[in-house]
Amino acid sequence: HLKAFKFAIHNFEELIGVSEEFLRLDFSELCDIIERDELNVRNESLVFIAVIKWIYHKPSERKDIERLFPFSGKSEEIEYMRGSVEYKLFIYRVLLKMIHDLSIREAAAQQPRYSIVHSRLPYSILLAIGGWRGGRPTNTIEAYDVRCKDLERRDVYGGNGYVYFVGQFDKVENYNRVHRFDPVKRVWQEVAPMHTRRGFVSIAVNNYLIYAMGGVDGHTCFNMAEHYNAETNQWTLLSSMNERRCDASATTLHGKIYICGGNNGNDCLSTAEAYNPQTDTWRSVSSMINARSYFGIETMEDLLYVVGGNDDFTTYAKVECYNKESDEWKEGTRNECGPLLTELEYAARREPLQPVHRTAECRLSPFYNMPPL
Repeated sequence: HLKAFKFAIHNFEELIGVSEEFLRLDFSELCDIIERDELNVRNESLVFIAVIKWIYHKPSERKDIERLFPFSGKSEEIEYMRGSVEYKLFIYRVLLKMIHDLSIREAAAQQPRYSIVHSRLPYSILLAIGGWRGGRPTNTIEAYDVRCKDLERRDVYGGNGYVYFVGQFDKVENYNRVHRFDPVKRVWQEVAPMHTRRGFVSIAVNNYLIYAMGGVDGHTCFNMAEHYNAETNQWTLLSSMNERRCDASATTLHGKIYICGGNNGNDCLSTAEAYNPQTDTWRSVSSMINARSYFGIETMEDLLYVVGGNDDFTTYAKVECYNKESDEWKEGTRNECGPLLTELEYAARREPLQPVHRTAECRLSPFYNMPPL
């Protein structure tokens, strides 16, 4: 049930166009979906249209529908709704029912309100944070809404969680400082620093803990690791990695932290290792086929994918996937890396790739929606 619910809120637009199951939802199930801040829609008019379709599927049985539309919000999209014939007919019927049902006792009662007019949390948002521009470090943050195809230069796109920035290098000095940004209040806050000054550190999140691994202080490339607990505002040192590395990429797969590639200060690496939080131990796993730094990493359908990057001489367009069951890496072919390549091809059909001018090196923050203290 939970998986079906998450699928519904993440794929709402596609669902309402083809699914008969949506029309058969009862009132409480519909409210559970449309009141969610995480509902993935481009604009609220789509929610309005969906509710109208749901109402007219069984109009005689759906009597409490006025609670779905307390039009007291501030969304500009309400103007669209007010101009539609469906809206006018709907409001007319709702007003008649409200006049008929209204009493002093009912007016004073605390009734739940299921407003569809409020800001949603972004689901498909890409953040480009900091990096370098014109040979200088930049603090610019840009947000790209995949649904709206809109690139905005702003503080950070809103949400209920925090965006964390761990360590930094400003071309002069490396820092151990950690900052977090509240995208709702648009307020910056400095939290507990790491134990060691370092930049180009690798980051992953597991079980609400932020893991910082490796990095460099300008002279020494580190193999140290530590994690941050937002509830206690403390960093804890962990067992050191098997290899020193900076500019590596890390992610989480089945409760373990995987870190791959990077640079040890002399050579670009193809090695990879996994950390077990239960035993505080690192284990070497099979090396990637290609040594690489500055690359993307992600997990999908129990496989770990690495994409792009460079080996200090060549920039890659190569994809590899890792199967932890067989401890093997495979090149990005249709047979070996089907799920990711299918997603990439589907995205390219919807939004053809355009040439990108590299004006800054930036890393995406994986800490969006971390819990507050």
